[in-house]
Amino acid sequence: MRWITAVTLLLGLVSRAGGTDWFVSHQGSDENSGASPREPWGTIARANAMAAPGDTVHIRGGTYIESIAPQRSGTETRRITFRAFGDETVTLTGVYHGIEMRNCAYVMVDGIDCRETQTYLLIDNSHDIWIRNCVFDQSALRRGGPKGIRIVNSSHHNRIQGCWIGRAGYVAVVEESKTGLEDRGGLINIGHDVEPGDDSHYNLIEDNTLAYGSHHVMLVASSYNVIRNNYFHNEPWMPDPTDPDRKYGNRCIGGGGGNSERNLIENNRIAYAGRPPDDDGAYGIERSSRLNIYRKNTLHDNGTAGIGLHSKWHGAASDNYVYANTFYRNGTDGTIQNFHKGGISIQNYRGVAPRGNAIKNNIFYRNVAPVDRFHADGVFAVGSNVSLDEQVLAGNWKEAGDPLFVDDDTPVDPREADLPDFHLRPKSPCIDAGVFLTRTADEGHGREIGVADAGYFTDGWGIVSGDRIQLEDSSLRLRVLDVDYEANLLRVDQEVGWRQGQGVSLPYEGDRPDMGAFEFGLDSGGKLPKGE
Repeated sequence: MRWITAVTLLLGLVSRAGGTDWFVSHQGSDENSGASPREPWGTIARANAMAAPGDTVHIRGGTYIESIAPQRSGTETRRITFRAFGDETVTLTGVYHGIEMRNCAYVMVDGIDCRETQTYLLIDNSHDIWIRNCVFDQSALRRGGPKGIRIVNSSHHNRIQGCWIGRAGYVAVVEESKTGLEDRGGLINIGHDVEPGDDSHYNLIEDNTLAYGSHHVMLVASSYNVIRNNYFHNEPWMPDPTDPDRKYGNRCIGGGGGNSERNLIENNRIAYAGRPPDDDGAYGIERSSRLNIYRKNTLHDNGTAGIGLHSKWHGAASDNYVYANTFYRNGTDGTIQNFHKGGISIQNYRGVAPRGNAIKNNIFYRNVAPVDRFHADGVFAVGSNVSLDEQVLAGNWKEAGDPLFVDDDTPVDPREADLPDFHLRPKSPCIDAGVFLTRTADEGHGREIGVADAGYFTDGWGIVSGDRIQLEDSSLRLRVLDVDYEANLLRVDQEVGWRQGQGVSLPYEGDRPDMGAFEFGLDSGGKLPKGE
């Protein structure tokens, strides 16, 4: 028996030079070779110990009280992969971390579910970890401030794509709280939420549904992350421990700080942020950092404002770019009192007053006006120590009547992401009614275009493709290959000529950009084409 095992191991090591397919099944045994569906290992632990660069671990359907936690890294060209076998359902449960990536790189997990694990996923000092097509549900941890997913300790260039991620956190009785209750935990953290300086940058969160977080659905405390094409919602779901018939929600996206700049948050549906147990507002987005881009999002039915730009002790909410979003029916939760409603809230809490935020080409419609001490038009809730005159406002549809969305009348269900449909009808007054985001600094020809402000755009930071841009009076669409934010230069993929003061925008149809999240005749279904 020992001789057979040794030969089998040797054959496995030889075949692994080109990448080996390993198999795990409840009907298997760790004494098997693992290299055939007819000779599977019996545990994921065995696969964790054996998987090497280029290998793929196929896990047969079933429920495993184990974690995926590989002991080796892959390489850029020979990634280690763990995946469900065929279309079988694989569920990890009953462990602390369903998926644990510590000090490793170039690993992919595809189609594996984590249900009722203490936490779902830890990416710790790791990079190029890809998590795809997984379900994460019912985090079981009920102490401290549990996070369903944590990307921490300088973890970078990781991807979470095509997943359903939900239900992490709980409500606790806390006597010193103003309401006697407090939410604990959150669904996903990128960067450390307490200790500043965590360089967990350059991560991609794309094409996911993210729902039901305690203090937040997502907290972003690092820089150069791309968060796009997701559906966020956080309507009341956490039971009150003193009254199980009462439930609470909270904000969808939060975070900030001086180490959390230049993030791109685009093409997301961000909705149904519900009343938290401490009655401390429920924003679609509430962030305290600079130089972020918030564009082409639809923010609707959030309890307070759609976006909160709030300077706090850990960060100033200045110099952000909020453009081409749709704000609809925010601030409608009547149970939340004395908080900032309307489309956008701009506040200063023990920090530097927000200034220089560029707010352009947004549609504001049917948002609830803030309480009396704030600007009361349903668009902005501005604190007494903040001035709208210190922001950059242009091309916004400010509660000026019906913008003629395709469908904002059909009853909605938070579990469905298709409604309301905020695409514009052909007769919409918001078509060709926006402004160009910036203008060229001088006349020129070549591939480096100087502009008044390059901060509206991104080159993708090595994570995704750079923006496509279009000059005023031109049908040519250029790919941005590099952005020099200090020099305000855009390097593009084609030779082009331009005149001084010529408008620059994302791609548009007609004479000028439209208002709102969708460009009429160009955007389809609210999704960016793959690879864009």
